[in-house]
Amino acid sequence: MHRRTIGSSVLLFLLYALGSGASLAAAEVPGVPGAMPSAMDERVRACTSCHGVQGQGLNNDYFPRIAGKPADYLFNQLTAFRDGGRTYPPMGYLLAFLPDDYLRKISQYFADLQPPYPEADHGNVSPEVLAAGERLVRHGDPARKIPACIACHGARMTGTQPGIPGLLGLHASYIAGQMGTWRS
Repeated sequence: MHRRTIGSSVLLFLLYALGSGASLAAAEVPGVPGAMPSAMDERVRACTSCHGVQGQGLNNDYFPRIAGKPADYLFNQLTAFRDGGRTYPPMGYLLAFLPDDYLRKISQYFADLQPPYPEADHGNVSPEVLAAGERLVRHGDPARKIPACIACHGARMTGTQPGIPGLLGLHASYIAGQMGTWRS
């Protein structure tokens, strides 16, 4: 096992994230009057500071929705960040010394969350492009040997057990970026 070090800016971020949890310990759970946060709510503050209070994601491509994703998928992503299979230094530093059993608890916590999905972002996309996208999602493109997205990601695009992530609620540019990464 090799030794990992934490840079000073990341250490400051971690201290901030952990410290903000302490100051919010008496706060109520959003949307549930009178409910206090659970121990796990407190433990995942470093996650929710970037991925949203309920893992719903933020309005940018860097902090996607993690709520409702299959627990095995989330666990695989967490271990990939921890072990260097995926590289994003803040995630690597947060996870560097966490054992598998704890990463499984974090994964299950976010898998169990089901906040509402955002409205679809159609932007400035023409009806023709939307129709072509719907064909790919529902039927694929047999001529190019592209399977339908729903074949793996589920009829509602919310993911399938044990480890296929949902695509619903993710930004189009995030999905395009992930597809580019998979291609290369």
